[in-house]
Amino acid sequence: MSTILKLENDFLKLGVSTKGAELMYIYSQKGTQFLWEGSEKSWNDRAPILFPICSRLRNNQYTHKGKTYDMGMHGFAMFKEFKGEKISDNVLKFTLVADEETRVCYPFDFELNIYYELLENKLNVRYEVKNPAESELYFSIGAHEGYYCPEGIEEYYIEFDNVRNLDRTITENGVTTSKTERMMTNSKIFPLKNDYFVGKSIILKNTDIDRMALVHKNSSKRITVDFKGFPWFLLWTIPGEQYICLEPWHGICDMEGSNFEISEKGSIITLKGHEAFETVHTITFEE
Repeated sequence: MSTILKLENDFLKLGVSTKGAELMYIYSQKGTQFLWEGSEKSWNDRAPILFPICSRLRNNQYTHKGKTYDMGMHGFAMFKEFKGEKISDNVLKFTLVADEETRVCYPFDFELNIYYELLENKLNVRYEVKNPAESELYFSIGAHEGYYCPEGIEEYYIEFDNVRNLDRTITENGVTTSKTERMMTNSKIFPLKNDYFVGKSIILKNTDIDRMALVHKNSSKRITVDFKGFPWFLLWTIPGEQYICLEPWHGICDMEGSNFEISEKGSIITLKGHEAFETVHTITFEE
């Protein structure tokens, strides 16, 4: 049975489930709700961990060493029970390793560790993937935190750390294309509109973006995500809902013209035998 492990300090309190190592709530000590807490009528997740793929595979399939495997959107980590432990007053650790169930769709040995570290009004989310085998390990990993916007997303905007042009990468039939669409020109403020998300996400190929903030128009509420080193960043919601997801990804759906071979998948991470991969994003909460 899943349990919720908790962290709390003078600024924030949060809970993380052993199922999927998923954040379940984040509140300030003043009572401000920062994390979406799910709804069966729309999106019932909060902050799923995306592993060992981000987004979709073509036909929900890939091949490896001549064999075809089936895997659904965002992989399986969000459905698995992790081993959870509080390793200090401000750090939670969650661990998932390969088992008979994962090997049916993913024939690799792995160890996935997720660390949540609470420092004042900041939360560091660190991902560690270890390859215990001799052979290479192929994977993607990403975050999917949904932030609560009780007034609706159009009462918020995205603020970048400098003035820029913003181009959305276009997908067609679940495949990432080389086409782009200009979303913003010579500005650092990107107003959020429900129309942007009708049947699609805003996919940003991250060449020089390391930080963005979700800002409420009429208060000091602000959520800043630092994600240096992530090659992709997505914004997503269901139009009309009370949340927006800010998602740093090491991976993306299959590329235009790609084959089904996982070792050749676009933005795939290749980890040699007995090596480890680490990445972290930091979320700062202000009110």
